[in-house]
Amino acid sequence: MSRTVRRNLLLALRYTLLIIMLTFVLSPALWLFSVAFKTQPEILSGVPSIFPNEPTLDNFRSAFAEQAIFRSAGNSMLVSVSAAFSNMVVLTLRKFQIIKKEVTRVSQAWREKAKKVLNQSTY
Repeated sequence: MSRTVRRNLLLALRYTLLIIMLTFVLSPALWLFSVAFKTQPEILSGVPSIFPNEPTLDNFRSAFAEQAIFRSAGNSMLVSVSAAFSNMVVLTLRKFQIIKKEVTRVSQAWREKAKKVLNQSTY
């Protein structure tokens, strides 16, 4: 088997595996998108289908009217922004400590080299 044929077979196998993995990864998102437009009886029926028989926006109206979805989104945003900010502050302080330690180590090494050079030089 030539090198080109072998490489093409490996490439085909790689893309086949990629398509299979992509199907497994995206199928839950497709199912969620499909269920969002189904009616309640159609969701609870025993026969699963990807495409809704009677697409409706009632689920979205219910989510925005009856539930505090904006408050939940605001709380999630508050938690994520505060976590990111606190993480940034802690990591900035840690990085400053690491850099200061490195600068101190390097400056001590330069001092030692300078002492050696000065001790070796003759006046």
